[in-house]
Amino acid sequence: MTLNTLKLYFTKRWLITFIVLVLVLHPVAVLMWSALELTRNPMLTYAASFFTTSWFFIVAFFFFKKSINSWESRFLHGLVWPMLSLVVYAIHSQWSIGYPWTDVLNVRGIMWQLPNSAIIILGGYLARNRHLSKIQTKKTEVKLQDKT
Repeated sequence: MTLNTLKLYFTKRWLITFIVLVLVLHPVAVLMWSALELTRNPMLTYAASFFTTSWFFIVAFFFFKKSINSWESRFLHGLVWPMLSLVVYAIHSQWSIGYPWTDVLNVRGIMWQLPNSAIIILGGYLARNRHLSKIQTKKTEVKLQDKT
């Protein structure tokens, strides 16, 4: 992978998408963590995991609809987005929830990001136009038959 290839993947669209991902993900994560600490309800752990994974899927799906959608790109984004998200969370964890960055950036934190990596790859795979074009052509054919 050359520098020119990386410039194709890391564009302004990539940066804006990552900023949107982080701006929604981290405040919600802090709120869910705070609610978990206050209520000690274990269901909030599952809710936080579900939200995080589904938000990564939604962002990846819409990102890959209009950008390079190759296996190389999916794996690259599947590794970069969760790890950069973890770094951003480590940066603001000290003042937002009172944890030092070493409690966030460790092997356990990286292991928690593996499902997000897999879901980004899945979102990119499902965003391929081939899946949606079959559905759209069937609807178009039905509409054309009704008019004749």
